[in-house]
Amino acid sequence: MQALVEHLLAPVLRHPASLRLQVVEGEAATIIEAVVHADDRDALEDDGERTLRAVRTVVSAAAGRTRATFELVDELSDPATLAAAAADDGAGEA
Repeated sequence: MQALVEHLLAPVLRHPASLRLQVVEGEAATIIEAVVHADDRDALEDDGERTLRAVRTVVSAAAGRTRATFELVDELSDPATLAAAAADDGAGEA
């Protein structure tokens, strides 16, 4: 999943080397967090977040039955926290 997000984002970033991803795949969900250069973040948010919505759509489709979320964040979360969220994400659903 990480390679997919890199493949989707790198061509639209001015500073692709600054792209950092954290992917946690749990039983119920996959959580992907991305940190990009400030200039790229502004560009991604200034287009009405169309690019981010497109990436979320592709990630969700690629995840199949597993729920997947993609977020642009200021800094990466603690991996243990993300793992717990990925494991619990679908627990209340029938």
